[in-house]
Amino acid sequence: MRRTTLLITLLLLGATAASASGFPRHVDPEQLSMRNPEPFPLFELYSSVYAQIVSGDYSAAEETLSLFREIASPAATDKALEAYNELLYSFIGDLNETERYLRLASQHLKWLDDPMAELALRLAEPHLEKASGTTVSLDDASKGIASILRASPARLQEGVENVSRVVERLRLVLTEGLEDVERIKLLREAGLNETLITLEADSLRPYLGDSVTLKGTLSLEDGSGLPGKTVEIIVDGSPATVETGPDGGFSYRLDIPYRYVDSLRAYAQYFPGPEDSHLPSVSEPITIHPIFYTPSILVTGPPRVYPGKSFTVTGKVTSIQEPLQGIEVTARYLGSTHVTTSDENGDYRFTLQTRGDAAEGQARVTVSSAPRALYGPASATLSLSVTRDPVELRVDGPTLLLSGMTGAISGRVTVGGAPLTGCRVQITLGEELVAAVTGPSGTFNASMAYPFTRLSSRLTYLVVASPAEPWYSSGSYRESFYLLNPLPALGLLLALAALAANRRRLPPPTGALDAAPPLTPQPTLIEGLTGPPGLYVKAVHIVAGLTGAVLPPSFTIREYLAGVKPRLRRTAYGVFQRISRLYEAWAYGREKSSATDRRMESLLGDLEGEDG
Repeated sequence: MRRTTLLITLLLLGATAASASGFPRHVDPEQLSMRNPEPFPLFELYSSVYAQIVSGDYSAAEETLSLFREIASPAATDKALEAYNELLYSFIGDLNETERYLRLASQHLKWLDDPMAELALRLAEPHLEKASGTTVSLDDASKGIASILRASPARLQEGVENVSRVVERLRLVLTEGLEDVERIKLLREAGLNETLITLEADSLRPYLGDSVTLKGTLSLEDGSGLPGKTVEIIVDGSPATVETGPDGGFSYRLDIPYRYVDSLRAYAQYFPGPEDSHLPSVSEPITIHPIFYTPSILVTGPPRVYPGKSFTVTGKVTSIQEPLQGIEVTARYLGSTHVTTSDENGDYRFTLQTRGDAAEGQARVTVSSAPRALYGPASATLSLSVTRDPVELRVDGPTLLLSGMTGAISGRVTVGGAPLTGCRVQITLGEELVAAVTGPSGTFNASMAYPFTRLSSRLTYLVVASPAEPWYSSGSYRESFYLLNPLPALGLLLALAALAANRRRLPPPTGALDAAPPLTPQPTLIEGLTGPPGLYVKAVHIVAGLTGAVLPPSFTIREYLAGVKPRLRRTAYGVFQRISRLYEAWAYGREKSSATDRRMESLLGDLEGEDG
């Protein structure tokens, strides 16, 4: 009987072709229109897809096909391209399923399981037929796209022809597989006897360098042995032949190599000769796991490492306390790999470096040895801590400053008490940012312009020290100070001083205002003030002229307003009340607007009309 498994395997592996080396450049959408079609990038991409299908790389073909979303194309081709791509996706899926079932059938045929092999082949058949029909649709669609783009469909049709040959090749594999199934059935129907072959080992865990006896029996279904038959024993793909004895038994001595091997897989198979009236058979596989020596790895290193700095890891490779020379040792740390070889004492050494951007916390160095001679692989782990030394930051800053002034912020950066040179220091106050660098003694000094505020306030500044060396951590310092603006208070004091210069005092409505001396206006003092303070003082003088009540130095704006209310006409009081409120808002508010001056000047004109 022919060895059908070899034929099917060769056929499955025969469908290979060179895949596309690259993809076309994308085209600017401005260059694509019905007047100026550009089909070549599209055709190049389709050629890549077809080449990958022919080579059997279906996942790559699907990935390339997805790139059509990034290729600009004329609007008229959108629907046609979508339909064409759907055909290709369907075609790729059917080919993939066909080959999957064919591979499954090949495995069943290998073990002479013709019912399961036939089932797999029948499942592959509809997928292959559907793929064959899709090639006709692809050919028609290629002509349609080429017609829209006013180009020759030859490139697309060439791709369809290539994948059509793949379909025909798979059809041949399917046909051959079904023929093999029928041959096995015919052999059984011809009265050929079923055979059974077994295989076992006297040890599945031998030592390296030992030997294992593989024994088995070739028999008919009734248990009677088949003497004088040739049996193949396959060990990890290497065949050896033995003859069955009088009882159909056979044995084979398998020498375990005197070197590391993880496992050995063995099975026995019988193929009848032309004169035999028996069916072939294959045994169940057995797996032998040799016992090898496992080295011991000692690894030592520092418990703490620093980003940006190197450190040393040392150790020893031994077996039963004896050093192992020439063992390849690999160290893996934070994504880096280093390889060395143990010396005559079994010792090894690595110089590793922690990345500057490494996060603080626990890290591991994994050291492993490669198999060599009688020794298998081994590994050991060293845990260490990635840390940074903290910086100490001392800052000398202001506690009270005048608004709009320029001042200095100084300080010193140290690590463990020692000065840190070349450390970048950044000082932030609101939107103001100033940078400095520490000198040899670790000191810094920065000059900063403090903002001009209309009112006194409490401000906070932030100082951040960022060392250039990655093994130091950043340090920060935050502090507040008072920023004093004396101008609002000074304006009010000047107004009060101008009123106090008058010799008359404001008599209160209940008797104190009645006894006030007559008003003597001082034009020189009034003319010395400008803005809201000057306008308010002028208004006070007009009110004093109307009421005979002078503003005492001890009175506030609202006290004076309340004192003159009974003495003013209703309209005059309303005008003076608005002037007082505007000046009060200007003196104690945050915003100093020129609109205040204009409104007070307008109201002052109304108040002067009341005086007339």
